[in-house]
Amino acid sequence: MLFASVTKHTELCAPFFKLLTLLTETQGGPVGLPCFTQLVLPRMWDAAEYCPQSVLDWLSLQATKNKIAHAWILQSAEQWLEQFLLAHDNTRVRNAAACLLVALVPSQPFRANFRAHSQHKLLALNPHSYRDINSDAQVVLHQVITLLLRLLRPARAYADIGAHGTTKLTAYFNLLSYCMVSKTEKLMIGSFMRSLWELFHPRLSEPSVPAHHNKHALLTFWHHSLVDCPENAALVANCPEITRNIAFNYILADHDDSEIVTYNRSMLPAYYGLLRLCCEQSRTLTRQLAQHQNLQWAFKNITPHPTQYAAAVDELFKLMALFATRHPDASEQEKLDVIAFRRSVIVSYTSSLDARVSWSTLISALKILVDNDDDRMLVIFNGGIEMCFEALHTLHSMHHEATACHVAGDLLDLLGEMVLLLATLRMRTDNPAQKKQQQQQLEQQMQLQQQQMLQKQQQTQCTQAPQTPQQKEKQLQQQMQQHLQLQQMQLQQQHFLRQQHQHSALAKALPDAIKRLATLLNTFNSPEISRMALEVLKELVRNTSLEATIILAPILINCHLSVANAPNAIGPLGPYFPRRGAKQTSWPLGAKNSPRPPRPMVQMCIASSELTPRGLDIEYDAQVDGFYRPYHDFIDVMMRMCVNTGTLNDTLVKLHCLVAIESTPLHFNYFPKFWVGIHNNALTHKYSELLVKNQLLIEYLHNVLRDERSMLKDAFVREFLELYYHKVAAQLPVARMIYTINYGMHSKDDIDELCGDLFAIRIIAQATGVPTSVRKELRGSLRALLNKSERFKKDAERDQFPNKKLKRDSCQEKEHSQPAARSEPETVDNSTEKEKAESVDKASIVDGTADTPSGTVDAVKSVETVAETEPAASADYVDVRIESPESEKLEKASIPSSDDETELEDELEPTPKRNKKSANKKTAQDRVNEDRKRRLSTLLTMESYIQSIFTIIKRDANASSAAQNKEHPSDEFAVEASTSAAAAIKSKPRGASTPPEPEDDGLQGKYNIETDTVVCCKSKLNGREQEIAKFDELSPATAVVNSNVPAAATSSVAGVASATQAASPTQI
Repeated sequence: MLFASVTKHTELCAPFFKLLTLLTETQGGPVGLPCFTQLVLPRMWDAAEYCPQSVLDWLSLQATKNKIAHAWILQSAEQWLEQFLLAHDNTRVRNAAACLLVALVPSQPFRANFRAHSQHKLLALNPHSYRDINSDAQVVLHQVITLLLRLLRPARAYADIGAHGTTKLTAYFNLLSYCMVSKTEKLMIGSFMRSLWELFHPRLSEPSVPAHHNKHALLTFWHHSLVDCPENAALVANCPEITRNIAFNYILADHDDSEIVTYNRSMLPAYYGLLRLCCEQSRTLTRQLAQHQNLQWAFKNITPHPTQYAAAVDELFKLMALFATRHPDASEQEKLDVIAFRRSVIVSYTSSLDARVSWSTLISALKILVDNDDDRMLVIFNGGIEMCFEALHTLHSMHHEATACHVAGDLLDLLGEMVLLLATLRMRTDNPAQKKQQQQQLEQQMQLQQQQMLQKQQQTQCTQAPQTPQQKEKQLQQQMQQHLQLQQMQLQQQHFLRQQHQHSALAKALPDAIKRLATLLNTFNSPEISRMALEVLKELVRNTSLEATIILAPILINCHLSVANAPNAIGPLGPYFPRRGAKQTSWPLGAKNSPRPPRPMVQMCIASSELTPRGLDIEYDAQVDGFYRPYHDFIDVMMRMCVNTGTLNDTLVKLHCLVAIESTPLHFNYFPKFWVGIHNNALTHKYSELLVKNQLLIEYLHNVLRDERSMLKDAFVREFLELYYHKVAAQLPVARMIYTINYGMHSKDDIDELCGDLFAIRIIAQATGVPTSVRKELRGSLRALLNKSERFKKDAERDQFPNKKLKRDSCQEKEHSQPAARSEPETVDNSTEKEKAESVDKASIVDGTADTPSGTVDAVKSVETVAETEPAASADYVDVRIESPESEKLEKASIPSSDDETELEDELEPTPKRNKKSANKKTAQDRVNEDRKRRLSTLLTMESYIQSIFTIIKRDANASSAAQNKEHPSDEFAVEASTSAAAAIKSKPRGASTPPEPEDDGLQGKYNIETDTVVCCKSKLNGREQEIAKFDELSPATAVVNSNVPAAATSSVAGVASATQAASPTQI
């Protein structure tokens, strides 16, 4: 009665199936009678003829609860599967049949996640995340897959579009795709691969249907069965019947029809992905598909639309990468095929691609197809650089104007490709003048060739004598050779014409491209983009035929001038500007929250007010250098190219000076290094006058000498000052600068900074002399610095052997405790001999160093002191990281031998052998020694600067005193000199040590001889050897008297010494 009601009321049968559910779920019943399930199931297929969807849904519900129903459905599947899954006209019935098969698998996640309409999302799903099935479920799943694969042959009948439409097989293939849980299930398809191919071709591949859903479902299943299963891909790739026709597939690319675009967006990725997986298994198939017309059509018509077919374009570019791969073991024919494929696609893209719209396609194609200079030249001659400029125009506008577009990654890739193309253009193309000469030569050759051919034709027409067959054949060969030569010459002429056309087209697009590249240089763009834009500009500047500097220089100089006149004109600083203490947020390229500039602008002027003083934070200094150094390196390259081409002018020099003035806080040496090279080169020396005439040079020198004297550590900066300062010194406030430098030296203890200050004073003094208003203060500061230098050297000497301090102290105590074994006369004699030897040694050293600024007695003593601790050190900046064997011998020889030889026992012992790894590592003691040597070397340099300044002060004083000598007699001057010398010696406290003021080089010999006499007396009186060579109280007038009247000066000095101090037996 129930089934009769179901057959009569097919649309209102839901209550009846609820009643059947209650009956089958009831456990009790009459004894001996079968359960209601066994009674109901045989009648279900009869009812399915009238209401198949309701029956299939009820059976799906029972399969998960009733074991009897589950077994019965699985056993009778061959009776109903084809009828309801393939043949039925109702889509809902086919989907219900698919759900019934899924319900048979005893796995709740597997059942819950199946959706008949989810085939579009199938490729993006992770099968292992929701299809974790147990072994029992896997057995049932394999049975279901076997049943489904057996339907591949019967399914051919339902592929007929006229009889069954285009959607009969969608549920079937969607279910098959869903059942491919793992590689085990995918391998089950191997024996049915031929049946699958016969179903696809030609029944589904050839019909001209724009949206064939059966084909879409089949390709999705086929592609899914090959993913992570190379065995199936190898089966397809090695089947000649399949590979012969697999590229033939009807595709309609109507980019304006939304329905077709939606269909292609989901079908094409599966199809091209299937081809890619097969090509990965067979290089033969790869070469075959690379030459196929359908793939060439796809590259030309599908890849230019990445926004509409994103996944399909991605698969096509993966295929392109496979087609363009050069294998090391490839045959000659394969290599030629790869070259032919690359060239054909490049020509196709450059002739048909709109770079302003399809910039993404252009970038991807260049990255895949162009990997050597020959390919790049092909791109260049076909207008590739102009296309890159067009793409830059679009990306630059989108980067600054569009709010929802984030194209920073594409912009960076495009700039990278432009760098390679422009570098090839610069290296491969010739000079324009040479091109014109070659073209003229070709034209002349062609004209001569044509004239010769016309003359020969006329001669043959005039002499119409009969010819033999051999003569005719020879004449034909000659004509063919001449024709080939003419063709080759015509091709060369076309090549030159194309080069000229390309150069003219490039020149038209160049101004806009340079402006857009320059406006990428700001603090709102990432350092990667700014650095790559600078590389592109660098290649443009290096190419002498493009004249990019003429376009770029006004843009940059306007930017720097505006900031120089108004520092606030730099505008707000972006997030990429280095800030101390702030975390550098790294935004991924293309991120939605990544910052973008408010407008295109050039912002590479150094914001000095926003920078932290240099030297406080090493990491911050490195960040600032990394941000600004590429730009200054580019300016240096541009200036050097202008020198090479002879186009250096006042505007470029002004730009260079502005950039250099801004870079003084960062201590960049590009500017001084460049102009030192210009000055030292005979061919470019003429350009140095452009710099001297520029008023900004004075500002740069003033900044260096006033605020950034630590730059003087750099050898190029020092040489630059020595070369150029004296040329503009008259325009600088000399007294003010010396006073400022001198005032700041009192509070400094860093010998490097002090050395820089002294060098600055020396440069200023050499150029203009020391003004009288600052001589007194400067002389006092220099003497204080000499005392400080002596103290520093003593500290360094004391720390020479820090590990032997305790042993040395104990040995000295023993010496003091022992009675004196020698008599006093012997001691006096020994001391006298020792003093004589020292005086002889010093005299010899003075004679050897009389020509140098540091050839004074105090300098000699400093040299002797350093010689005891550092024989190999010199007064110049040298690299002392590696000690030579000679210096080690001198060190050992310089250690004095005494009774306390035990002080050096440990030092003379052989050092233990080190491992190879530890031998290369520096110990803490090595580092301390290196630092000590560097410190002593700097002290020597500092003392040499002091002596030079003293010499200049003496020279100025001598010049002024010589002028006074013309007005006053020499006798009065001698008396005044002796009086001033006596007063100076009287005012000198006992035991005081003041640094000397060196005299002129021509007077050093006499002066040193005279001071020896006084030194001997002082050494006898005070008993201190440190007082030798400290006779610095003589005024400039005294030095002049010494040079003119040496006898009088000597007697006067001796008289003063004997009058101020008591005579001793030693003096007598």
